[in-house]
Amino acid sequence: MENSDFKKFTKHSKSKNNVRHNNAVIYTRVSTSMQESNFSLETQLTKCKLCAVSNKLNVVREFGGTYESAKSDDRIHFQEMLNFVKNKKNKIGYIIVYDYSRFSRSGIGGISIVDDLKQNHNIKVIDSSTTSIQDNVSDDTLAWMKLVFANSENQTRRKKIIDGSVRRLESGYWCGVPPKGYTKVDKYTLRFNEEAEFIKKAFEMKSNGKSNTVILKVIRSLGSKITKSRLPKYLADPFYCGIIVNKHLDGRYVEGKHEPLVSKELFLRVNNNEPLSKKYETSKVNEKRPLQGDLNCSCGGVYTGYIKKGRYHYYKCNSCNHNTSVKPIHDSFEDLLSKYTFDKRFINLFKKQLKYTFDYIEKENINNRAELSSKISKHKSDLKTVQLKYATDKLNEEIFQNVSTQIKDDISTLEDELSNITFSLSNYTHYVDNSLEIVNDFRGLWENGDINTKKDIQNILFSNQIEFNPQKEGYRTPKENLVISMMTRVKTKKKARKRGEKPTDSRSVLKAGIEPALRRIGF
Repeated sequence: MENSDFKKFTKHSKSKNNVRHNNAVIYTRVSTSMQESNFSLETQLTKCKLCAVSNKLNVVREFGGTYESAKSDDRIHFQEMLNFVKNKKNKIGYIIVYDYSRFSRSGIGGISIVDDLKQNHNIKVIDSSTTSIQDNVSDDTLAWMKLVFANSENQTRRKKIIDGSVRRLESGYWCGVPPKGYTKVDKYTLRFNEEAEFIKKAFEMKSNGKSNTVILKVIRSLGSKITKSRLPKYLADPFYCGIIVNKHLDGRYVEGKHEPLVSKELFLRVNNNEPLSKKYETSKVNEKRPLQGDLNCSCGGVYTGYIKKGRYHYYKCNSCNHNTSVKPIHDSFEDLLSKYTFDKRFINLFKKQLKYTFDYIEKENINNRAELSSKISKHKSDLKTVQLKYATDKLNEEIFQNVSTQIKDDISTLEDELSNITFSLSNYTHYVDNSLEIVNDFRGLWENGDINTKKDIQNILFSNQIEFNPQKEGYRTPKENLVISMMTRVKTKKKARKRGEKPTDSRSVLKAGIEPALRRIGF
């Protein structure tokens, strides 16, 4: 046996006699679009070309030349460059970058790419300061250190940016591109744009029980570009009611300095929630228990309801468990409502306000009818144009059917909207008289009305928030209607003076009254 017998089992070094090609590519980039116009890319390219000349490298192609963040290596132009150099047909031996931070800021990820290029493809990454392309023992270590430093610098910069963003958000100012419906005026100011009205209409329609499909159909016919996938996200974004939420706030929310598009009450109603101060869920409304969901307990709970033996209805506080049949609660509430009648000296003022309101509604109706009629007319004109092109063989049948169907659907939707504007107030004397009759008999109207009427009265007078004290068997109304309260409070004062008592701003209604917390108001 001779040693030469083992010759066929020997292995050879892949790197020996594996000469690196002299061809090179240049990769440049900036981090933001703003940097594209400040000559940074030109400077990088010039330096890289000088490096190629001094090291006698042949540049066959340039990559990048635009903005791409290096915090991730999954970049379009970067990956395009890697695919090109790894292709053996292109015979690339070097990648020239301005500095290693231009190549990658991903730390270990960047090191892995550099090592893979060198070990598996015999391609070396060099920066523009390189004066010698001869392999050196310390080359890899230095390159890796530069990549780690680039990553560390990126993390430090990112932390500073996040800290600044958090401070800005905590101050109530939005960071980045504002949500749809808003346009940035300057660093601190946002204004509504053309999409704001469509989003507002979407909130209003949603609060009235309309489906997203119906909402999209309406707002698209009016000119909105909102998509089916984005609408639910807009309806669930509290930014539109003035609240800022952001992952950097870590579960907190702040009051924004921007003008809200909708009220907080409307936003919460759309999202099936209660105001932030409430921590309970209301039960299903029953016509026998109209106060359910609106009636709070003085202990901080809320009255829910239940039925016993299929016929006896009860209210029950979900906190202190106070339990009572509906009759004493309703009797006491009717006594409360009987206090709400107009003082005669406010009748003319009330009529005048109603006239202003009715005039405003009529003006809005006229404007809306005109706007809808104009849009319908335009759609009909577009339909005629499409039909003419189809008739003259300038439009194929498939396109014609799709376009004409969409236009017809838009016309139908707009016509439905137009038909809903039927409230005419050319002679509003009848409405004024009816309104006066209503406000002078809230008790009778509530007592004899259906569940919707009862709820409407509770909303008009008390914003659906009434508090009952089970110990004193009386009511408080924290959100009493200010105008009606003022008119009835004056009447109460006059009665107090006749009895020789000192009048107060607080009408005592325990066991039949109100103890409101009101701000001063005047005409």
